[in-house]
Amino acid sequence: MFSRSSEGHYASAVRNVQGVVWHEALSGRSKEDIISASYAFFLDNRDAENIILWLDNCAAQNKNWTFFSFCVYLVNSADVALNTLTLKYFEPGHTFMSADSFHHQVEKSLKQMKKVYDFGDYKDAVQKANSSKVKLIEMKINNFFNWEDKSSQYKLSKINPRPYLIAKHQKNGLEKPKCKTVCRGISQARKDTLINRLRGIIPITRINFWKNLPVSENPEQEDE
Repeated sequence: MFSRSSEGHYASAVRNVQGVVWHEALSGRSKEDIISASYAFFLDNRDAENIILWLDNCAAQNKNWTFFSFCVYLVNSADVALNTLTLKYFEPGHTFMSADSFHHQVEKSLKQMKKVYDFGDYKDAVQKANSSKVKLIEMKINNFFNWEDKSSQYKLSKINPRPYLIAKHQKNGLEKPKCKTVCRGISQARKDTLINRLRGIIPITRINFWKNLPVSENPEQEDE
């Protein structure tokens, strides 16, 4: 979740919140997925010239060379009007963020709904959080990109200051990677189990979401 102040900077106070959402059958929570969600956020604020992001220290998602390579691509691309992008990380033990407050509001919204039958209900709960002052950005499969680490490990180990890109990318710049075309999916067995357990419990108007979940027989992908 992201919050934006009226000046176009991304601040700690929860004001105009933007929630980027998807479900696990669409894609997971790898660094590429989180970066893709960040990219959707930046595109939705493409006219902002100066942005500050407050991030936690999760190396698997937002403190890694793939994310930093993405930042290099972003500030040099014509996708957005960014002049400066500032990343700020919380010190260990001091990790409370404005997003945590919004997450709590979403939890309250879910409790107030009492029953959440499908992803559509979940989106409604997110939308109603923060006094309904939320802009919902729903990810589709073509909004996920295979972002890559473009840093030069040789230069990182030999030269300071860091970071350095691979030589060809320093010369030619970074290109946007290809988007995903196949959903993450769940196994057919898991899908059948879910439908059988939900049938007769949830309204008939909600069952189609579960019937339409994409299927994948790759257990490694499902357990990622």
